[in-house]
Amino acid sequence: MIQFNSSIRLKSEAAVFLIDQEQVKQKLGLPHDILEQIKFLNSNNQFTADKDQIFPFLLNKTLILLVGLGKREKLSQTA
Repeated sequence: MIQFNSSIRLKSEAAVFLIDQEQVKQKLGLPHDILEQIKFLNSNNQFTADKDQIFPFLLNKTLILLVGLGKREKLSQTA
């Protein structure tokens, strides 16, 4: 089941974050541990939020899946 939560609580087995290329360089309002991991991955060019890029990692027994959306100006609501 897919649920949207406006406040992030990592009490589930997995979490998916959809991130565009602008957001990958910003503070997204995510928990500090996740922000630090995204910053580290981005600085090593392991996760750059390119379209269709997927990067999984474990954080305190929770599977985090980062999904890149590409450039924000190329996003649409249907594709």
